[in-house]
Amino acid sequence: MLQLVWNFAAQVAGGPAVTATSSPEIGAIDKAVVKIKNDGNDVEVDLQPAALDKLLLLVVHSSVPTADVTVIISDGAGTPKKTGKLPLTQPLLLAGASLSLLPGAPLKAILNFAKVVGSPDIWATIELVAARKT
Repeated sequence: MLQLVWNFAAQVAGGPAVTATSSPEIGAIDKAVVKIKNDGNDVEVDLQPAALDKLLLLVVHSSVPTADVTVIISDGAGTPKKTGKLPLTQPLLLAGASLSLLPGAPLKAILNFAKVVGSPDIWATIELVAARKT
């Protein structure tokens, strides 16, 4: 049996703070690391093969924190249900009830790094982590 330990902390300087921690047992964890170029082309990544109710945690993080790097989460169907473009200016973290905002299984991530006119080739490394129940 695997155990996932995660911690979250947010604090306003000189103000309030929120912290949370959890250590659920998990059946599996999948991690993908994808390099994408700022050429405007989509790159699809399979995220979660099992039913959505088995998902415990989804994290998507970009090494280049900009609104030009986006992710769309899709259910991968013939006529897919999907989220809008989510800019990866900060890590995308979904756990607990927030996972119900996702469109359904099997999940796919559609990554895009918009072409910025006049900029040199830039690559972003995207880390995707999905933890699921036993």
